[in-house]
Amino acid sequence: MAPVARYDGHAEWYEEFRPSLPEDEVDALQRLLGPGRGRCLDLGCGTGVAMLELIRLGWTVAGTDVSEEMLSRARAQDAELHRAPGDALPFDDMSFDAAVSIWMHTDVDDFPAILQEAYEGGPAFGPDGLRAKVGATHLPLGLFIQAFLDTGFQIQRFEELGLREYPYIVALRCLR
Repeated sequence: MAPVARYDGHAEWYEEFRPSLPEDEVDALQRLLGPGRGRCLDLGCGTGVAMLELIRLGWTVAGTDVSEEMLSRARAQDAELHRAPGDALPFDDMSFDAAVSIWMHTDVDDFPAILQEAYEGGPAFGPDGLRAKVGATHLPLGLFIQAFLDTGFQIQRFEELGLREYPYIVALRCLR
């Protein structure tokens, strides 16, 4: 039997908490990823909230997540799904033309290891929010950026979304 993932037991609540991508995240996907005709990996796809936009942009989407409960919700999307940790992806090298990961960096203990694997082959913080329910791993912004650079990714564009005084949501475009 597989171990319980952080989001197991929270999928129904999460769907209500985050039924769709906010407009600023949709805008970031449109600007930084853009339309595509190839395969896009949604790493840590959860309920598949980003998949609709990725499909709308023309991508063929494959999603991975460690939570079977979250994947059961994502099955409503037209995407290939796999239960797998981000540091042990079940794909051949060079299987994707693009990859996205939305909010996953706070849900894992070793984000640089997950980036290495990918390279090779507001309300969330309140007492009733996402982090109170599933926890989080703090990754300072400098280490977050350095993890991309250390794997060999070239950062083409980096943006902070929203109007907060600290980098609450960031979006990057990287090339291999």
